[in-house]
Amino acid sequence: MDPKLTDDEKSRVKDLRAAVRRARQGSSEEVYGSEDYWKYSKEELDGEDKISDLRFRALQRNSDLSDPSFEQAAQEYKSQQEQRSAKRLSILEKEKLFDKRNKILQQSSSTTTNLTSMRAAYVDLLLTIQSKTSRQKQSDFSKDVLRAYGGTTKTNNTTYCFSVLDGTRRERDEFVAAHIFPLSIGPKAMEYIFGRDARYEINSPRNALLLPKKIEKHFDAHQIVVVPAKSDNPDVREWQFLIVDKSGLWNEYVFPGGEMKFSDLHERKLIFPNDFRPRARYLYFHYLTSMIIHFRAAQKTGIVRSELPDAEWPELTRAWATHGEYLRDNMIYGFMEELGHDLPEDLKQNALTHCAPIRSNSEAEELEEVIDSLGMIQIGSDDDDDDDDEDGNFDEDDEEGEAGGMSGGEGGQKADSLQEAKDRKDSKKGINFTSTSGDVALDPLLLLHWRSERN
Repeated sequence: MDPKLTDDEKSRVKDLRAAVRRARQGSSEEVYGSEDYWKYSKEELDGEDKISDLRFRALQRNSDLSDPSFEQAAQEYKSQQEQRSAKRLSILEKEKLFDKRNKILQQSSSTTTNLTSMRAAYVDLLLTIQSKTSRQKQSDFSKDVLRAYGGTTKTNNTTYCFSVLDGTRRERDEFVAAHIFPLSIGPKAMEYIFGRDARYEINSPRNALLLPKKIEKHFDAHQIVVVPAKSDNPDVREWQFLIVDKSGLWNEYVFPGGEMKFSDLHERKLIFPNDFRPRARYLYFHYLTSMIIHFRAAQKTGIVRSELPDAEWPELTRAWATHGEYLRDNMIYGFMEELGHDLPEDLKQNALTHCAPIRSNSEAEELEEVIDSLGMIQIGSDDDDDDDDEDGNFDEDDEEGEAGGMSGGEGGQKADSLQEAKDRKDSKKGINFTSTSGDVALDPLLLLHWRSERN
């Protein structure tokens, strides 16, 4: 719908568009995570908001509010507002995480910094990122996971996947190839936590489960964990679901209109079509961080001890009775030092039995490994949109005489529209919140500063 802007409004929109383009250009030229990067990113959203609001007010003024076309436009306006609000919140959260990480790295340049304090800070940041970041989607990764776990069939050009819930086959679109150890934390941190043999496994099917979308969502949010189950075949490891967040999920249905509740999922074995399984150490890391995140949240909200999982469900804190060296001992010690007072005794004792004696040559070398790992952690929500929704119906190039000084010409409108599209494309190369091609690296100046101070 044409909002029929006044000449003053057209001029204002033109100025705002120019400001948005400058903000996009500015952010694309700044180091990701720098103070100016966040400033430009927020200015871009602010400009888009102002354009959208101005155009929608004009549309309200010049439209029949009962017209279905206006109602549709109003819904689109509201949807775009919500998308920008979500992006703004995501930017603010990531800005705080970057600030927290950079403060840790600046403090690490002190000659009094020791391994104990650094690993405690590392654990705290890692858990903060774990609770705020989510999944990343990769087509090659998904294909590898489908091939490894098997059970896919194709009928009439529709692909069906084997469901670990009940062994039935459902359409491929209902499933997600889920990273167990998050892609957002990065391969460098993965190598530090699990050892050198984990270096290339962040995008391996061994670090994945093929899950129904709703299950994956709650697994990713640390409300569901996968732990060892009793197996009739000693040569093949079996796994079961446990619900960590009883209050939030217990009586909720797994599928809309279905009969299975999440309470039915608790202690339910995963069914696999072949003998391929994920690595236990990655599931253990997910389990341990899920439990810690849950206990931390419970402590902050003042939940009494009797309502915590270890009181109601001892199987949660004792779920990993099998022994195995899964995590670097310094990581386990970091968890205990930073959070031990908040955790039940069973969980602490369980964690200590899963220490892997992964050692550096010296404490100084270990400290440098922590810093390098920290510097390569990706801080970014994987759910940030990357589609061209910026201004939608409320930033279309349909005003007369606005593009390139042309007066009402269709060619001028198209030229401006093409330039807008190019600006969006170019800006996204710089503001890539969903990059899966590599790690978002630490500001090199900070790393050089740390190393020069240490030396």
